[in-house]
Amino acid sequence: MSPLLRYSLLQLPALGFLALIVLALWRFAALPGWAAAALVIGWAIKDAAFYPLLRSAYTGPGGSGTLRLVGQRGVARQDLAPRGYVALGTELWRAEVEPGAAPIAAGRGVRVVGAHRLTLIVAACGEDKICTGGSVD
Repeated sequence: MSPLLRYSLLQLPALGFLALIVLALWRFAALPGWAAAALVIGWAIKDAAFYPLLRSAYTGPGGSGTLRLVGQRGVARQDLAPRGYVALGTELWRAEVEPGAAPIAAGRGVRVVGAHRLTLIVAACGEDKICTGGSVD
């Protein structure tokens, strides 16, 4: 479900409740029709105006923080035999070599292929220190 649809569906109950209150005020308290319409339209405009500010809250998690790193490339900061640390940009992450793979020497390029909690699962790249291309050797 798209964030806009999710946001809209979650705003509908409040808008409906407001419409019922305004209808009751119009019917029983002599609220002018233009004022009733202005309140409902103003509420809908408020919801539309706040959507850009709240959109990220409605996008959903998209996986854990570590799973979002899958596909990123970095450098092994110490020998990964099978565990150690890798640098992804300016961040240092605990990592381990994917099951069945050979140890990775410090300074070698790695690519994140998975994650388990806060530990990244990595595979070795080519011989250069920085991974290039789209495949893992």
